[in-house]
Formats: sequence, structure tokens, C-alpha cells
Amino acid sequence: MRYGLILIGSLLSLLILIPNINLYQPAFSLKQDTISPAILNQLRYLDHVIANGGAMRMQALFPEGAFLLYSLHTISWIQVAHRVKNDRQLFAQAVHTIEQGLADMENEIRNFSQVATLPAPGGVFFGGWLNWARGTYLALGLTDSSAKSIESLFKNDCGRIAAAYESSSTPYLESYESMAWPSDNVVAVACLRMHDFLYGATYSAVIKKWVDDVKQRLDGKTGMFPYQVDDLTGDCIEGAQANTQAIILYFLAELDPDFAAQQYRLYCNNFPADILGLHFIRHYPKGDKGIGNIDSGPVVFGIGSAATMVGQAPMRMFNDIERASRVDHSIDALGFPITWGNKTRYAFGLMPIADAFLVWSRSARVYTQKLPVIKEEKQHAFWRLKFHGFSAFALLAIWGVIFFIIIKHGPARRMMPE
Repeated sequence: MRYGLILIGSLLSLLILIPNINLYQPAFSLKQDTISPAILNQLRYLDHVIANGGAMRMQALFPEGAFLLYSLHTISWIQVAHRVKNDRQLFAQAVHTIEQGLADMENEIRNFSQVATLPAPGGVFFGGWLNWARGTYLALGLTDSSAKSIESLFKNDCGRIAAAYESSSTPYLESYESMAWPSDNVVAVACLRMHDFLYGATYSAVIKKWVDDVKQRLDGKTGMFPYQVDDLTGDCIEGAQANTQAIILYFLAELDPDFAAQQYRLYCNNFPADILGLHFIRHYPKGDKGIGNIDSGPVVFGIGSAATMVGQAPMRMFNDIERASRVDHSIDALGFPITWGNKTRYAFGLMPIADAFLVWSRSARVYTQKLPVIKEEKQHAFWRLKFHGFSAFALLAIWGVIFFIIIKHGPARRMMPE
């Protein structure tokens, strides 16, 4: 029993010590001409997952699992490619992976025939993410035949997206028949901004009208974008949720920096949370509770797993680096990252879609605008100490109980007969 208790105590101690050590993983470098090796290691892992059927495994778990994995993987490589143009070998590898990813996205959309007849090509979810990936790829400045072909598709779909909004009575087009989500629409409209950034102002009036219209249909309780809206009126069905707010902020920053900055401040007032000294993101705004949904991932004590993974994207967009770093290190603490053969996976690689959201969020960048810097006023220089304190208390409690049991139930003296 003594050895068994010591073994259990050692394993529990290891589970407590590893998160404390992981809080000191190196910070990510996202300067113009550099990229963190840790991001490349994550992308190499996703390369491996996709090459070995991982997209289909995600599709078996989530309604758009394969498409999302392809999309996030491709767009993350694009975000990296914009930073490594001076590294010819890495840039060439990135371009090859991106072009394959764009083809995979197109092929996957064909599996969803129900969106083929929607006003926006493929619906604003599929069509928006695909065309955004095309536009940011074109921003790399490539001029070969592949780029020309992608350029033609991009321009054509931008025209169809703009026409769909111009003929709509609501700013929120359908992702599926009779279903509309703001987070999908902002991606589609951002494609129009990317078009104007690349080729000159064509859709500025459409973009301005869209922004003006959505300002009239914000969630009345929080002043932020709703999670889901009525497809006929654009009115709120379900209020703001953090995972989609992060995506909305990422793309809204390209459309209207001032409005996005206002929304980001509301986001920071409602969603970040400290738990045992670590920094996470609530799924619901302060004061609201719920069990989550298909998009949220597990919601534990109000903390959203998906919300926390994508929360860094808007933080990095607005250069709120200290807050992003605390979230990032907190994910490292409890995500148990493992690097093997230059491939990094989280949670033992059980859910690659989570790795894809995380690397997309970590590599986020702004393409068409200059955003204001928004930083916390409160300083958090010694924020790790609180978690270390809870961990030390847990270790003392574990070993205190173990030693108490060992002492209480130690070997009894045998009574020998006289």
C-alpha cells in the first residue's frame, strides 16, 4: 500500500508540475520577417494530420469539420507566408501547401449540395472562408498561371457576394437555407475589402452599407454582434458568444478599424476571466450561463474551450500582446503540448481541429488596415505566482494525506506468544 500511495502521489505531482513548467514556454515572435518555430511545428503537425486522413476524422465529429480543418490550415500557412517571403525554401513550401489547401476547400464544398442555390456562392460560410483564403493568397503578389486562375475565381465570387448583399433586405445572408450567422457574413464582406485593397475601390459602398446596417442590429444586452440572427430580418436570435466574437473581430478589423476597436473593448469587458491564476475566455458574457453548443466545444465553469483557443486572434490584431501572452501560456499550461519530430500537438493530438484554431489565432495578422493599439491598464507582471501558489497547496495536500495514511496504517507489531 505504501508504494502504491507513493506512486499515485508521484503521478498526481507530475500532473501538477508539468502545467507550472509549461507556463514558461517561449513567447511567440511574429515580426514582419520572422515566424516562431513553435508555429511552424504546429503547422507541420497539421500537414501530417491532413496527409493521413485527419480531415475525414474531423468531418465524422463536426458538421463542417473537414472544411474547417482545411480552411484554418490553409489560412494559417498564408499568414506565415506573408512573413517569410525572404526565406525562399520555406516560402515555396508554404505556397505549395496553400494551393493544395485551396483545392481541398473547393472539393469539400461540393459535398454540401444544399448550399449551391444560396445567393452568395456556396453560402456565406463556405464561400466566405474560401474566397478570403483566395484573396490573402493573391496578396502574396504571385503572378504565375495558378495565381491567375485563382484571381479569376476570387474576382468572380466577390462580384456575386456583392450582388447578393445589394439585393438583400438584411445584412446577414444565409449560411444554410433559412439559417444565418453574423460570424459567417463578416468573412464574406471582408473578401470585398480584400478585393478593393488589391484592385482599387469597387465595393466600398457595399461595405459601408453593410457596416451601417449591422450597427442597427447588435445584441441589445451587450452591444456586440449576436451569435445567430433571423435570416429574414437580421434580428438577434441568440446573443453574443466569445468564440464567434473573436472571429468577427478578426475580420471586422479589415472593414472598419474604429468600430472593431469599440467592439474589442466590449469583448475585453465581457469575456476574459482568471481561473486559479490562469487566463481564459468565457463562452458567454459576464452574468450569463449556458452549456454551449456545437461551435463552442466543452464549456467548463463558464470557460469556453473554443473561445479560449481563438481569443488570441483579436488580441494580436490590436497588439494587446500581454493579454494574448497570458492566454497563450495558460493554454500551454493545461493543453499538454508535445513536440516530436518537429511536430507539435496539443492534448496528445486527440482533436486536430483545436490545433488548427489555435495556430490560426496565434499567427493572426492585419492585411488592409492600420489598427489602434489597445492594451490593458492593469499590470500583470507576477500573474503566474497565483497559479504556483494553488499548485503548491495542492501538492502539500496530496502528500500530507499520503503520509497521514502511511503513518496511521503503518506496520503493526506482532504479538508473539510467551
